[in-house]
Amino acid sequence: MLAGLRGDRSVKEVCREHQISDTLYYSWRDKLLEGGLEALAGKDERQGERELRRKVAELGRGIGSQEAVESLTRGFLGTSICALSTQTRLFE
Repeated sequence: MLAGLRGDRSVKEVCREHQISDTLYYSWRDKLLEGGLEALAGKDERQGERELRRKVAELGRGIGSQEAVESLTRGFLGTSICALSTQTRLFE
């Protein structure tokens, strides 16, 4: 792959040696170059990505907290209803 990128060998030679198609070679080349660009991205870009990840995690924790509150509420209401129905039967 790198020999083809550097120009040491032709793309056809590299593909023939590794028994891959030209299309696959170019797909891998594009992914390699994209990864390199991301790795070399400026500090501001990486900071923005970190901030987004932090917000996603925070929202995830909030959703978990909301589910816990709803579960406790359902449990409490279920217990209260059972207690009321028991007390009502005592007075019948």
